[in-house]
Amino acid sequence: KILTGKSADYTHAVMSYYDYEDDTFMLIESTNSGVHLSSFEEVFSNLDKVCVMEIKHKDEKELDKINRKLKDQLGKKYDNLFDYQDKERVSCVEVVYHSIRDRQFAQKYPMLDKLIKTEKNIVPQMFKDCGDFKILFEK
Repeated sequence: KILTGKSADYTHAVMSYYDYEDDTFMLIESTNSGVHLSSFEEVFSNLDKVCVMEIKHKDEKELDKINRKLKDQLGKKYDNLFDYQDKERVSCVEVVYHSIRDRQFAQKYPMLDKLIKTEKNIVPQMFKDCGDFKILFEK
Protein backbone atom coordinates (compact mmCIF):
# COMPACT_ATOMS: atom_id res chain seq x y z
CA LYS A 1 0.00 0.00 0.00
CA ILE A 2 1.35 3.41 -0.96
CA LEU A 3 0.24 6.46 1.00
CA THR A 4 0.55 9.66 -0.96
CA GLY A 5 -1.28 12.13 1.29
CA LYS A 6 -3.07 15.23 0.10
CA SER A 7 -2.20 16.35 -3.40
CA ALA A 8 -0.32 19.62 -3.65
CA ASP A 9 -1.53 22.67 -5.53
CA TYR A 10 1.96 24.15 -5.61
CA THR A 11 5.16 22.45 -6.73
CA HIS A 12 7.70 25.30 -6.98
CA ALA A 13 8.85 28.16 -4.76
CA VAL A 14 10.69 31.36 -5.66
CA MET A 15 11.65 34.43 -3.64
CA SER A 16 11.87 38.06 -4.61
CA TYR A 17 15.28 39.66 -4.28
CA TYR A 18 15.95 43.39 -4.10
CA ASP A 19 19.23 44.48 -5.68
CA TYR A 20 20.28 47.64 -3.85
CA GLU A 21 22.95 48.50 -6.44
CA ASP A 22 20.57 48.43 -9.41
CA ASP A 23 17.43 49.38 -7.44
CA THR A 24 15.55 46.47 -9.03
CA PHE A 25 13.59 43.43 -7.96
CA MET A 26 14.37 40.03 -9.39
CA LEU A 27 13.32 36.52 -8.49
CA ILE A 28 15.70 33.89 -7.20
CA GLU A 29 14.86 30.25 -7.79
CA SER A 30 16.51 26.88 -7.86
CA THR A 31 15.97 24.70 -10.90
CA ASN A 32 17.90 21.77 -12.38
CA SER A 33 20.58 24.26 -13.46
CA GLY A 34 21.06 25.49 -9.87
CA VAL A 35 20.19 28.70 -8.05
CA HIS A 36 19.88 31.70 -10.34
CA LEU A 37 18.14 35.01 -10.96
CA SER A 38 14.99 34.93 -13.08
CA SER A 39 12.73 37.61 -14.45
CA PHE A 40 9.04 37.84 -13.59
CA GLU A 41 8.17 36.71 -17.13
CA GLU A 42 10.46 33.67 -16.95
CA VAL A 43 8.84 32.45 -13.74
CA PHE A 44 5.20 33.38 -14.24
CA SER A 45 4.60 32.96 -17.99
CA ASN A 46 3.46 29.31 -17.94
CA LEU A 47 1.72 28.85 -14.61
CA ASP A 48 -1.67 27.27 -14.04
CA LYS A 49 -1.77 28.28 -10.36
CA VAL A 50 0.08 30.85 -8.32
CA CYS A 51 0.07 31.94 -4.70
CA VAL A 52 1.96 35.10 -3.77
CA MET A 53 2.81 35.34 -0.08
CA GLU A 54 4.79 37.62 2.17
CA ILE A 55 6.40 37.35 5.56
CA LYS A 56 3.98 38.50 8.26
CA HIS A 57 6.63 40.18 10.41
CA LYS A 58 7.98 43.07 8.36
CA ASP A 59 10.96 44.36 10.30
CA GLU A 60 13.25 46.28 7.92
CA LYS A 61 16.46 44.87 9.46
CA GLU A 62 15.03 41.37 9.27
CA LEU A 63 14.08 41.79 5.61
CA ASP A 64 17.58 43.08 4.79
CA LYS A 65 19.09 40.05 6.54
CA ILE A 66 16.82 37.69 4.58
CA ASN A 67 17.72 39.51 1.35
CA ARG A 68 21.47 39.04 2.03
CA LYS A 69 21.00 35.36 2.89
CA LEU A 70 18.93 34.93 -0.27
CA LYS A 71 21.69 36.46 -2.41
CA ASP A 72 24.17 34.03 -0.81
CA GLN A 73 22.18 31.15 -2.35
CA LEU A 74 23.04 32.27 -5.91
CA GLY A 75 25.26 29.84 -7.78
CA LYS A 76 24.62 26.85 -5.53
CA LYS A 77 23.95 23.52 -7.20
CA TYR A 78 20.49 21.95 -7.31
CA ASP A 79 19.70 19.44 -4.56
CA ASN A 80 18.46 16.30 -6.31
CA LEU A 81 18.19 14.52 -2.95
CA PHE A 82 16.00 17.24 -1.37
CA ASP A 83 18.07 17.21 1.82
CA TYR A 84 17.02 20.47 3.47
CA GLN A 85 19.83 20.19 6.03
CA ASP A 86 22.47 20.37 3.27
CA LYS A 87 23.22 24.07 2.73
CA GLU A 88 25.56 23.54 -0.26
CA ARG A 89 23.02 22.03 -2.66
CA VAL A 90 19.50 23.45 -2.54
CA SER A 91 16.10 22.83 -4.08
CA CYS A 92 13.56 25.61 -4.64
CA VAL A 93 12.03 25.34 -1.16
CA GLU A 94 15.45 25.07 0.45
CA VAL A 95 16.41 28.46 -1.03
CA VAL A 96 13.46 29.97 0.84
CA TYR A 97 14.07 27.92 3.99
CA HIS A 98 17.77 28.78 4.28
CA SER A 99 17.03 32.46 3.61
CA ILE A 100 14.46 32.81 6.41
CA ARG A 101 16.05 30.37 8.87
CA ASP A 102 17.62 31.93 11.95
CA ARG A 103 17.72 31.37 15.72
CA GLN A 104 14.12 32.53 16.15
CA PHE A 105 12.77 30.41 13.27
CA ALA A 106 10.49 28.31 15.50
CA GLN A 107 8.99 31.45 17.06
CA LYS A 108 8.55 33.35 13.77
CA TYR A 109 7.28 30.38 11.75
CA PRO A 110 5.84 27.99 14.35
CA MET A 111 3.52 26.04 12.07
CA LEU A 112 6.07 25.69 9.27
CA ASP A 113 8.62 24.54 11.83
CA LYS A 114 6.15 21.96 13.14
CA LEU A 115 5.34 20.69 9.62
CA ILE A 116 9.03 20.32 8.76
CA LYS A 117 9.75 18.45 11.98
CA THR A 118 6.72 16.20 11.50
CA GLU A 119 7.32 15.44 7.81
CA LYS A 120 11.14 15.58 7.99
CA ASN A 121 10.97 17.32 4.64
CA ILE A 122 9.92 20.60 3.00
CA VAL A 123 7.63 20.95 -0.01
CA PRO A 124 6.24 24.17 -1.56
CA GLN A 125 2.68 23.47 -0.40
CA MET A 126 3.81 23.76 3.25
CA PHE A 127 4.44 27.48 2.90
CA LYS A 128 0.78 28.04 2.02
CA ASP A 129 -0.71 25.45 4.35
CA CYS A 130 1.20 26.47 7.49
CA GLY A 131 -0.49 29.88 7.89
CA ASP A 132 2.78 31.58 8.91
CA PHE A 133 2.76 33.73 5.76
CA LYS A 134 0.27 36.32 4.54
CA ILE A 135 -1.39 35.37 1.25
CA LEU A 136 -1.47 38.42 -1.01
CA PHE A 137 -2.83 36.81 -4.17
CA GLU A 138 -3.95 33.38 -5.27
CA LYS A 139 -5.23 32.19 -8.61
